Amino acid sequence: MNECHTQRKSSQTAKVSLHFTALSTSNGQKKRPSPPPSRYKRTVHVRKDPTVWYASEYDPSRMGSIDGTGNHFHDKALLRASKLHFDPKRDSNIKGDATKTLFIGRLHSETSQDAIYQLFSSYGPIAHVRLVRDIVTKASKGYAFVEYRDRRHFERALEDGNDRILDGRKLLVDYERSRLMPGWKPRRMGGGLGGKKESGQLRFGGVSHPFKRPHFRSGRGPLT
Repeated sequence: MNECHTQRKSSQTAKVSLHFTALSTSNGQKKRPSPPPSRYKRTVHVRKDPTVWYASEYDPSRMGSIDGTGNHFHDKALLRASKLHFDPKRDSNIKGDATKTLFIGRLHSETSQDAIYQLFSSYGPIAHVRLVRDIVTKASKGYAFVEYRDRRHFERALEDGNDRILDGRKLLVDYERSRLMPGWKPRRMGGGLGGKKESGQLRFGGVSHPFKRPHFRSGRGPLT
């Protein structure tokens, strides 16, 4: 009886481990070398579209390129990011279990912490919500963090929450990268993910702008 229970538990553990193995392979290419092991369990996005993929580590020399290639920096901010070190442990506001915490972006400036709680508690019990505000003005910075009590509720919200509407805004929902993504650099250091084309500082490899193969070759028409 005990031997059977042990085998079943080992099988379940193996399935969970395989499900959360970091994937950062391009279409038709060999898997990239694995980055150094992190002290935190990492979360990755499931690839539903074979033409796109997501970054499993933060490399400033690649984040400015739509296809995740290149060995140069696309703007001065990425060059600055490559020279800086980010340590989330130095921020006293960052706490809780990173493997159960969502990043919620593109919030309306008037969206309250209670409204965020009400929307995301539909996926399961929440342990903590933090709406990030400016230290001086106390105005919302347009993003928040939601920590769930249970991993499965976090996974459900991560899978379903992106693009949901709150106060007229389409939300961006991602996992908390600051403690889970090796090499992570926040936007204030020149890094981050996403952004607007007009700013000239687009960052690829995330939810809003995943890496993707180029659709055209110079002078040769679309790829097939």
